[in-house]
Amino acid sequence: MERQTLSGFPDAGGALFTIRPFTYPLREAVGGSGYARQLAAALRSMTPAQVQYKGLSVIGADLLTWLDQQA
Repeated sequence: MERQTLSGFPDAGGALFTIRPFTYPLREAVGGSGYARQLAAALRSMTPAQVQYKGLSVIGADLLTWLDQQA
């Protein structure tokens, strides 16, 4: 999960964009069958390019199997 903020500085004619990532153990992040189902659905909706960009090419199938077992 991540938090993104955008702060404007009109007097300076600019803006500041920040990203703060949060990491949690997968078992904690999933937390229940509903979340497991939602995450699995989100993963299944990704294009191959998105899967590769997110670094899921190698573990994607195993991750989906695990999420399906949690659901």
